[in-house]
Amino acid sequence: MSKRYHGDKDLQEIQEIQKGWDKIDKEEVKAEKALITFEWEQLTPETQRAKVIGGWLVSRYTQDVDGVSEAIVFVPDPNHEWRVK
Repeated sequence: MSKRYHGDKDLQEIQEIQKGWDKIDKEEVKAEKALITFEWEQLTPETQRAKVIGGWLVSRYTQDVDGVSEAIVFVPDPNHEWRVK
């Protein structure tokens, strides 16, 4: 249930909450950006995979009377041992 605010005491509480948010907004947040690149490898006409950190991204699409559907999943394989024959 949400809290309803009434009167000066509650106004002070709202202002304190806002100060906390303002502090978060103003603090410098350092985050490293990572550029991740990969190349898709065609496995079948409908399926492709890409080597990524920790495994593979696998993409598969199908086309039918309703249109095109695509799914992308992550397959864990830390050593990239999946071999295609």
